[in-house]
Formats: sequence, structure tokens, C-alpha cells
Amino acid sequence: MEMESLQEYGLSKCSYDRKTLEKKRRNKIKTLCSDLNNVLTSHNHAKETISMLEQIDEAVTYIKNLEEKLKKLREKKECLMRNDQEKSRAKNAGCGNVVMEGRAAEFKVRRTGSALEVIVISGSDSQSIFFEIIRVVHEEGANVVNASFCAVNDNIVHTIHSEVEESAFGDGVSRITRRLNNLIDELV
Repeated sequence: MEMESLQEYGLSKCSYDRKTLEKKRRNKIKTLCSDLNNVLTSHNHAKETISMLEQIDEAVTYIKNLEEKLKKLREKKECLMRNDQEKSRAKNAGCGNVVMEGRAAEFKVRRTGSALEVIVISGSDSQSIFFEIIRVVHEEGANVVNASFCAVNDNIVHTIHSEVEESAFGDGVSRITRRLNNLIDELV
């Protein structure tokens, strides 16, 4: 009986099954689109009803934006990882260019009798500046008695104690100050 009524309308049992399957498929797609619409957080249409095609377009745009953000974050991560590796290599080697993280090194030169004290405060990743300061002080005729450095927060404090003969010293403080200024300008 059922076959006869289906045949009256030009439908067979197979087409009836196909129609049922298609209806179920469409309902499944509607459910998935509805779920997708609920998951998306960027709704510009608070209570508007939008077509399924518009929902899918919004989802595609949202996913592309997320992929773009992810790509930028990965690039930033790689850049930061490279910078960290370069800094650790420079610290391990004890030399290299000085990276002052946007800060200039500060220094003071003090003379007390025949004693000369040079104090330099620089960024934590500028170990080579310590050796250069000792070289400059030595080239200006001072005998380095003691040289040390210590880390304080993100800075390194370098201290060099030296002795100079009174006759050889003359304008030594200003000359050392000028050379240290030039050195720090070159390294920064």
C-alpha cells in the first residue's frame, strides 16, 4: 500500500530514503551552525537573526583572525627566544656588544690623593664594558689595584680602584672621564 502511494507521486522507496537522509543531514548542519554561532564570541548582532551563510562567513573570519594572532604570537615567541639565547651566549663568553636595554650606562670618577675610583652602573647584559673600563684606566697611566662588579636587580655595578703617581696624574680625572664618555657612547 505504501509503495503504491509513493509511486503515485513518482517516488520510489529509494528516493524516500534519500529525502529522509537529506532532511536529517540538513538538520545536522543547522545544529552544527547553531553551535558554531554560540561558540563565537564576537557577535555584532545581539538579537538579530542572520542567515546560515552569514554565520559561516563570520566563523571563517573569526578563525582567520585567530590564525593571524597565533602566527604573530609564535613569531614574537621565536624572537624572544633568540634574544634570550644571544644574551646567555654573551654572558657565557664574557664579551660582545653591550645591549643597554634602552638605558645609558652611568659612571663616576673620584680622586682621593693618589687613589682613583671609577664606578660604572650598566645593564645586566653588558659584561664587556667592565674590561673596556679597566683598559681605559690602565692606558691613562693608573695602576689597577682592585676591580670588581656585582649584580643589583637588573643592573651591574662595576668598581675599579687604582693608584696614580701625583706627578703623572695632572688632568687625569677629566681625561679618563672624557674617554669613558666616548667608550660608553660607542658601546651603547
